[in-house]
Amino acid sequence: MRDQPEFFSSLPSGERMVTLSWLRFEWDLEKIPAADPTIPAPFMLSRARPADAGAAEKVAVNSFGMDTGWSDIQKTFATTILRNVRAGFAKDPPDCMVVRHGSRIIGVSVLDTRGDAPNHLTTGPCVLQEYRGRGLGSALLRASLAGLREAGFARAYGVARAKTAASRFLYTKFGGQGGRLPQDFEVARKTAA
Repeated sequence: MRDQPEFFSSLPSGERMVTLSWLRFEWDLEKIPAADPTIPAPFMLSRARPADAGAAEKVAVNSFGMDTGWSDIQKTFATTILRNVRAGFAKDPPDCMVVRHGSRIIGVSVLDTRGDAPNHLTTGPCVLQEYRGRGLGSALLRASLAGLREAGFARAYGVARAKTAASRFLYTKFGGQGGRLPQDFEVARKTAA
C-alpha cells in the first residue's frame, strides 16, 4: 500500500484494495464572502457545542452512508469520519459548524485548524439526505471557510473523492480550485466484483 495522508485510516493487512482518485481543493480565503448566518427558514447555522458530539457523529456517518458516491467504501471510511469528528470535538469550543432544524442537527462540517493540516475540511459539509438540495451544504462550506479565515488562515484545503457530488458541485464554489493529488491512495477494501 502506498503512503497515505493522515486523514485516511489504515486497513488490516492482507485485505484486497481498490485504488481511488482523490482531488485536493484550495481556496484563497481573502476572496471568500463573509459568512452569512442567514439560511433558509426554519434552519439555523451555528458553531457546535460540546454536547452536540454524538449527533454530529451520526449525521456525518449517515451523510456518507446514504451517498452513492461513497457506498463502495462507506463501512471502511466511517472509521475515518468518526475519528475526524471526535478530533474536532476534542477542542472547546469544537471545531465544527452545525445546521439545526429545530433542536435536531441535520448538517455538520468539522474543521482541522492546525496550520500544517493537509485537509482543513475533515468531514466536508455533511447534510442528511432528506435535507439536501436546499443550499445547506453551500452554507456550511461558506461558514467553514469563513471560520478558517477568522482563525488566521490565508488558504484552506479540502479533499474529496473524484466524481462525487462534493467534488463536482460543492467544492468548486467560492473559488475552490481542485487538482488531483499527486498519487491515488488505496484506502478501501474491494467490495465490488
